Parts: sequence; structure tokens; C-alpha cells
Amino acid sequence: MTARLPSIETFQRNLAALAAIAPDFCAHMSAMTPPASRVVEQPGDPADINLAIGDALFYPAAGAVRTAALQVGDYLDRPERLTYPPPPRTLLDEDVTDCVRERLAAMVPPPGPERLAQGPMPNRGGVMVVFGVGLGHHLDLLFEAIEFRDLILIEPYPELLWHSLWLQDWSRWIEVLAARGGGLFLLSDDDADTTAAALVRYLRTDCFGTSNGSYVYLHHSSPALEACHRQAAYQVQNTVRGTKGFFEDQLLMLRNTTQNLSRHAVTLVVNNPLPAQPLPAIIVGAGPSLDRALPDLARLQGKAVIFSAGTTLRTLMNHGITPDFQCEIENGARNVEALLPVAERHDLSGITLLASTTIDPQVAARFDRRIFYLRDRMVSAAVYGTPERTIHRTSPNCMTLALRMAAEFGFRDVYLFGVDHGSRDPGRHHAADSVWMTNPEWAEKYETIARPMNIVMPGNFGGRVYTNLLLKHFHDSAQELLEALGHVRVFNCSDGARLRGATAKLPGKVELPEDRSGHARALAAIDAACERHGAGDLVDPARVRALTDALHRWAAMVLDALRELRATGRDLVAWYDVLHHSFEKIGDEGVSIRFLAEGSTLTMYHLAFHHALWHRGLNDTALQDALLDGLDTAFARMSERLEEISGNE
Repeated sequence: MTARLPSIETFQRNLAALAAIAPDFCAHMSAMTPPASRVVEQPGDPADINLAIGDALFYPAAGAVRTAALQVGDYLDRPERLTYPPPPRTLLDEDVTDCVRERLAAMVPPPGPERLAQGPMPNRGGVMVVFGVGLGHHLDLLFEAIEFRDLILIEPYPELLWHSLWLQDWSRWIEVLAARGGGLFLLSDDDADTTAAALVRYLRTDCFGTSNGSYVYLHHSSPALEACHRQAAYQVQNTVRGTKGFFEDQLLMLRNTTQNLSRHAVTLVVNNPLPAQPLPAIIVGAGPSLDRALPDLARLQGKAVIFSAGTTLRTLMNHGITPDFQCEIENGARNVEALLPVAERHDLSGITLLASTTIDPQVAARFDRRIFYLRDRMVSAAVYGTPERTIHRTSPNCMTLALRMAAEFGFRDVYLFGVDHGSRDPGRHHAADSVWMTNPEWAEKYETIARPMNIVMPGNFGGRVYTNLLLKHFHDSAQELLEALGHVRVFNCSDGARLRGATAKLPGKVELPEDRSGHARALAAIDAACERHGAGDLVDPARVRALTDALHRWAAMVLDALRELRATGRDLVAWYDVLHHSFEKIGDEGVSIRFLAEGSTLTMYHLAFHHALWHRGLNDTALQDALLDGLDTAFARMSERLEEISGNE
């Protein structure tokens, strides 16, 4: 391999290829002023090049080509891999996925410790994550050595990317990846948190099926790359798996939605953003800083519309603060357990429930006033809703729901109290009298789900705070939503993790006008903007029966395609392609079937893929037979469960 010289033709060809997949990056590179650094001949080696940055060379020991050859050679001897186990039975309690889990358990692995093969994955790899592009000579060598299908490039320094576009044939990389069934993804940000979160997002979405066993290559060293590398390795192993939603959960939410829409007259939020409200909104979470903010919240009551998020209601009511809206998004039995003692002890008649239709009907029954919404990516919204009636970006927790609805309802100024996403004390994750702190069973469950408070983040009022995987996931989701709500000013009064774009403000410094009439007008405007439907008006059993028929057709199509792959000897990566694209081939019902079946189906695939990585290889016919047989049984079980709903409603 010899060094290429910078070429305007190469640069322009690369920009043309990147325009379709990274238009913003392409525009930035096109408009970029040539940097002060320059490509130079490697001293003592006219066949090689380097990058001169002032008086220093970017590759200090050897030229770019020689450095890449030595580095890749060492890497192929001991490649770094990101691996994670599929969701265990204790985390994913559904017997649909057991259909594959039990068959794999019966396939006794070889004796000795589990050991992932070091070296190229059999036949085809999944994802290559490269930390550092530099001048890019290592990338051609990696393409030749490993047949990965997706490439994620992370480079925080734009000038290095600019130089590589003059030297390397990015357009060919894009073509090769497309032919392999994958694509190229580029991340260029000097903030490690932002980059790690974006990397995890790619692995959970675009590269989800074959992300287990991903290759990780560190090309050059910098504080930003090293921090991102550490965070990504930690987060991938703990958060990538199990991200698509699961059949049993979707079925429960469809059943809950059917009951909630049938039992009550329905007030429904639709996509109809209100004009600016005359006063601000206050969103209250149950973070540790809520304890000190309670007197200020009591002082501000009536001067703003207050949204309570989930279990926060207990703390507010115990301290004489009645929110205007109680936000609920989860459907589990624990939400009922948390609410019932509060409803028995306090009068909830002045509070409007603001909730997804998917919540447990017992929660809805505890409120006299209810405003529902149809939550995106739920089969219930696909079956009973329309695009105009489906509200997006309310997940993953009640605080995100509250912020999204505050924007929908026209509030231009939003104050956050107790929305900590962490704590200055790693032993505290919630307010003092939160059920998560006072109930031993809940506290134990939280520790199991959320993991230790050992992730350090910048504090809202300076310094640092400690968070865990769960709270950081909530923080990153809130950050994304905040950046999307450009018309909303957010004041963070919480002594927790910093949210970029939000103005830090001490609770005691919040002063709001005495305008009680504005409070009433704001609530009246929200009420008037909602749709009204009679009990059962939105429920159409025929649509559930149509979903059942579509599930039958989809399952038959998938099983036929997989049997054909099994007969022709194709590997498990090809099986993933069938599963991933199957929802696009059954017409309008494909979206509904994706929401309903994708999560559990891909979890069963992940179980087999993990077994292949560690034990049998991607072409093992016994493993493929176990997966095919398990999917056949699982799809039949899915159909039976769905038929129970369509027959009963």
C-alpha cells in the first residue's frame, strides 16, 4: 500500500457520495476553510505521507501508511470486540421468547470456559466501530481483512476528516457497505457524552441485528476519543440489548388501550400545538433536590401550571402541593401499587390525569378527569389511531412526557424541579419520601434495574454529579427532546445533571407574576384543544381481527423465507436481513406488525446470534434448525394470544 496524494477529484467524488447519507457533514466540509495543517512527504520515506501540524507530525513514529499497516496488523492478532448477552429470562419475562431460549439451552455448548473467537468472525462480521479517522489509511486495510457490513466512524476533529476526503476513496467504502447490506455512519463531536449516546443509538437502531460482537478499533489517541471509547464500551454492554419493545408488553398495552377507550368518555390529545400560553409550566420530578425545593413549589402554586411526573405525586401531595396534571406512561402493576396509597390518603379530584392510553385501567379509574394520548411506536396507536392522533417523542419516562406535553400545550417557559437525572450523593437517587427510597422492595428492584450510581456527569450548578445507566438514559432522551423543542425556554432548577440548552436557576430565585386568571385560561385552552369521544367510539374490533390476519400472513412469509435460506446454506446474517425487511412486505399492516412482533422476534434472533458467536458459528445447521423451530412455535403462540383479544373485544 502506497500513499495517495491529495486530489480535488477524490474530494468532490466523496462529497457527492456523502450528500445522500450525511448532508449536513457534506455541506460543512464543502464550506470549510483549508486548515493550517497540511499533508507532507514523510521525512526519509518519499513513498509515505504525514500530516504536519505546526512543527509537529500527527504520526510521530512513522508515516501514515506504515503506521496504519503496523497498527492493523497488531489489531488483527487481538481485535477488540463489544459483546453483550441477550436479555436474561429474569429481565424479559415472556414465554414467547422462551420458545427459542429453551431450544438453545438444550444444545449443550462445548466443555470449558466461554471464549469469543479472537479473529475475524466466521463468514461475515457485523459492525466495525472506528475511533479516529486521521488520514484514513487504516480503513482500506480493515475493509480487506474483515467483512463487516456497517461502519461507524468517530472523529472529533473536522480538519482530519477534511484531509481524509482528499486522500481516501470514501465513495468506494459506501458502495462496498451497501453491497454487504449495511451502511456508513459518521459521528463528529468533541463531547464524549454526546458521541457515546449517538453510537449506542446507532447500535440500537440501524445496526441492531448484528451489533453483538462488534469490532472496535482505536486509531489515534485524544481525550475526547478515549473518554468516548470508555463510555461506549460500558453503555453498549448494558443498554443496547432489548430495545425494540416486546410482544407480551405490546399485547398488554393493546388490551389496556381497548379497556381505557371503552370504559370512559375519552378526551384525547391530538397533534394540534396551542399558541403561546399566558404563564409558564413547572415540571416536577422525584430527584433528590426536590426535598429542598418543596417550599418554593408551594410558593409558586397557582402561578404556573404544574406537571407531576410519575411517582413524584406522592411527595407533592404529602407536602400539600396539588399538581394540575399527573403524567403517567408506564403500564406495569407497580404504577398501580404506587398510586393506590396516594389515592387513599389524598383527594385527587383537582388533578387531571395526562396519560398514554396504554396505562393500567386501574390507574385511570382513580382520576375524575383524564386526558389520554395515543403513544407512538405502540401497536395500540397503529390499530386505533391515525397519524394525526399519534403523539411522538413522549418516551421513555414521565418527565419526558411532561416536557413534550408542555410544549404541545403552548407553554413557552418551562421550569424543571427535581428533574435531577443523578445526585451529588451517589447514595441518593430519589427524593427522601419517594416510594423508591422508602419501600425496601422497590429500592431493591431499583438497584437491580438501574445499576450503581457510578457514572460522573457535569452538575447543573457546577461540579459533578453521579448517575446510573437508567437515569443517564432518561437524561439523554430529555436532552434530545430539549434540542428538538427550539421554541421552548427551559430553566433547570434541579441540583442534578446539566442539560445543555437549559438555563440553570436556583429554585429560590424563581419569581412569577400573580395572575390566577392566567392559570384558569391556560387549563381551559388545553381542555378546548382536545378531541371528545364517547366510550367505545374509537374501538373497532374489526381492526384487531385484521391485525390478527396480518400476523398470520407475516409469520408464514417469514418462515417460508427462512426455510429457503436453511435449504441453500445461507448464514445467520442473511437470516437477520429477512427478519429486518419482512415488515415492509405485507402492506399497510407492516407498521402494526413491526410494533407488535419485532422486539420479541429480534430477541430470539439475538439469542441464536449470541450462541453462534460464542459456540457454533453463523453457519451451524443445528443452531439454525433450533431457531427456525423456535420461531415457528413462537409465532403460533403470538397468533393465539392476539386471537384471544380480537375474539373477546
